[in-house]
Amino acid sequence: MMAEFDYSQAISEVRSQYDSIALALDEDRLKSQIRDLGVEASQPGLWDDPENAQKVTGLLAATQTQVRHLDSLRQRIDDVQVLVELGREESDSDALSEAQTEITGIHGDLEDLEIQTLLDGEYDARSAVV
Repeated sequence: MMAEFDYSQAISEVRSQYDSIALALDEDRLKSQIRDLGVEASQPGLWDDPENAQKVTGLLAATQTQVRHLDSLRQRIDDVQVLVELGREESDSDALSEAQTEITGIHGDLEDLEIQTLLDGEYDARSAVV
């Protein structure tokens, strides 16, 4: 017989993994960078220097995407925790099975983000080439 899946341990692990990635990315710095780039992108004459304008708007878009991705992962972790609690209360094996699948998916997405974070330079708008 298979060992029972430890939901609490698995959620704790993905939350810890998320926290270390969010710390490495410095979400507050990213949000500050978005504000600064937003101001820069809204300046009249930005497109007088198309190369700089593309750099600014590209970095702004990439940083916004990174913050949205972090927000989405945090929400998924919170949601799966609620799903587990409801599944346990209702003895709903389908909900618990769905939660286990989602935890596995979150873990994979966090690993991808962790690798991306390690490969990309802190201020590098381009993806690393391996």
